[in-house]
Amino acid sequence: MSEEEIIKICKKLKIKNYTINSDGSIDVEGDVILSRLIKGKIPIPFNRISGNFICCECELTTLENSPRYIKGNFNVDNNKLTNLENSPISINGYFSVENNNLISLIGSEKITDIKNIYFCNNKLTSLKYHPIISNTCIYDSKYNFNDNPILSLDD
Repeated sequence: MSEEEIIKICKKLKIKNYTINSDGSIDVEGDVILSRLIKGKIPIPFNRISGNFICCECELTTLENSPRYIKGNFNVDNNKLTNLENSPISINGYFSVENNNLISLIGSEKITDIKNIYFCNNKLTSLKYHPIISNTCIYDSKYNFNDNPILSLDD
């Protein structure tokens, strides 16, 4: 994707305060809110977000192009995700993937720094590959997997 195409997409999605990296990804100073503005896939690759990344109700079927590092929250509620491949590497806030079609948590096991996890209303039968909440805030943290047909806690 050319720099001109990235600039055009950022303008259309009202993304401001961004830097285009040499690999074609972008860093954003502040929040990125794409809810109801895109369909099916995140259109440009994100690298670092200094605020929150909110991408709800976009019919996402993949997390391809998700930010790698997020200082705030990562919320992709109300989409069509079945797995968490291409999840961010670091989320310093909460990780919310409620009301999707998750059947697997694969892809989320390597995420670090998460404060809270919300995976309610999905189709999970196992917690295998679940991300680990940061040790620095384990006592104040929440795991929420309500309304999933989890069969076992062995994983």
